[in-house]
Amino acid sequence: MDIPNPNWFFGFVNGEGSFYVPIYKSKSTVTGYSVRLGFSIAQHFRDVDLLITFVNYMKVGFITKDYNKPACSYVVIGFNDVVKTIIPFFEK
Repeated sequence: MDIPNPNWFFGFVNGEGSFYVPIYKSKSTVTGYSVRLGFSIAQHFRDVDLLITFVNYMKVGFITKDYNKPACSYVVIGFNDVVKTIIPFFEK
């Protein structure tokens, strides 16, 4: 499957995607915490091929499997990938 056009992907994310800011404990920081920037789209595992097209289309991110549910996610974690690829896509 291919992404038909940027507007299709935008619409899909509008209904299914989210940005988030996870906070982790970290021994390497003064505060004891580390902050990341993330973006994800979760789907039933039967739609994993669709999520793989998102990785190929955006050229960043990876797929994760939720082993407690029949679900998987397209995930982009990392300041540079989110700020330099994902956010500019939506700004256009």
